[in-house]
Amino acid sequence: RLVGAANLACKAGVKPVHLAWGIAAALYFDPLEDPSAMKLQEMLKEKGIDAHEHKNLIIREYINDMPRCLAAADIVICRCGAMTLAELKAAGRASVLIPSPNVAENHQYHNAMALVNNGAAVIIEEKQLTAELFEKTLDELTSDKAKLEAIGKNALAMAKPQAKKDIADIIVSLAK
Repeated sequence: RLVGAANLACKAGVKPVHLAWGIAAALYFDPLEDPSAMKLQEMLKEKGIDAHEHKNLIIREYINDMPRCLAAADIVICRCGAMTLAELKAAGRASVLIPSPNVAENHQYHNAMALVNNGAAVIIEEKQLTAELFEKTLDELTSDKAKLEAIGKNALAMAKPQAKKDIADIIVSLAK
């Protein structure tokens, strides 16, 4: 199963519902980041894809049940905000990270690299994103179950589920 920001794939010409791996896809489009996302079905139809014909495709403007979607996902394709990456790590999910280049000091790239450098994610910079690279990356990950599992395990190893307690302890110690 695949969860992610497939608007990038569509813009690059990838036909995400034509993925050859029998993967269920939940496509999340952020209308604040990409107003054209509200016209996803029309975009797909223009590319010759009828989203209603694909029972494994769920198109949502917003995902309200992210923990459930992450639990069902084998791969997550997403941007690289700190909270998003924290969720990926806590869920132990393999991911293809596509950092937004339109952020202060390129921080999403640096966030992504923290996972990439620990074998906990794969990165594709938007400036390098092509349909071919996107498809090749997903093919490589989905055809190598051991690699996919290793990436997820490495992500989980980076998780800090006790972070709230650690922060509270530091604040209490500083207040003394």
